[in-house]
Amino acid sequence: MVYVVQSISLRRDKFTRAEAFKWIHDHGYKPIKDVHVCSHFYMYRLVDPERLAGARFRSVDLGSAGRMVLAYM
Repeated sequence: MVYVVQSISLRRDKFTRAEAFKWIHDHGYKPIKDVHVCSHFYMYRLVDPERLAGARFRSVDLGSAGRMVLAYM
């Protein structure tokens, strides 16, 4: 089974916007859009969900940092 990281959400109470951006890039991820800021997370989309038609999605906890969404077939 092949997994693709679709998005990463980092907690706003643990990161500033600049720290979240640095974390994303330090871990080798390249967002396809600018960060989406919501009440609790900085959300980075890595793959457009339209490219993942038919995929299933799974959320994975990143501990105190946040969470990521994996897509798989």
